Amino acid sequence: MIKAVIFDLDGVLTDTSSYHFAAWNTLAKTLGFTCEPSFEVSLRGISRLDSLKLMLSTYRPDLDYSDADLNAWATQKNQIYLEKITEMTPADLFEGVLELLNTLKAKGVKIALASASLNGPFLLEKLGIQSYFDHVVNPQDHPSKPHPGLFTDPLKTFQLSPHEAIGIEDAPAGIKAIKAAGMKAIGIGTKEDLHEADLVVASFKDIKYPFQL
Repeated sequence: MIKAVIFDLDGVLTDTSSYHFAAWNTLAKTLGFTCEPSFEVSLRGISRLDSLKLMLSTYRPDLDYSDADLNAWATQKNQIYLEKITEMTPADLFEGVLELLNTLKAKGVKIALASASLNGPFLLEKLGIQSYFDHVVNPQDHPSKPHPGLFTDPLKTFQLSPHEAIGIEDAPAGIKAIKAAGMKAIGIGTKEDLHEADLVVASFKDIKYPFQL
């Protein structure tokens, strides 16, 4: 019996991936490069600093920088991103999200957020769904996905076994994290990208409860 559902945020509950990538490219231009559109998927599900390191190792391996530089650039990117998402509202929720959250609440299923984004609580508030979440994982307490920590954290909080929870993700790193936590995974996207998921759907509105995994 499923007693908890653990959600990623970016690309699952709403479309913030494009905002993230636009902010990264704004920063990248100040550092002398531009990320190819195909690189966007590589940044999904991983932390801000890890995203930045991946970008630099890919596009500017010649660039010398310190930890202070990394932190300053990451802060600059986040400021750009926050400016872009300030106007988000509940209308930006993907179709089907609110219906599933209401169903889970009615069934007594615990709901958690396992996002690598430090802006998770802010976004939940902007989207008007913060009251649905019983637990929001602090990404600073865990390594980036595909490490399972962001998903094992809610299991410990709710005192549940992995088979009693399901994770929902849109990124390959997130699916790997869910599976590493011993849980079943629902992927939102394509089977080509998310082949390790137990179920892959094209969009959130295709997720039905009870889950057929």
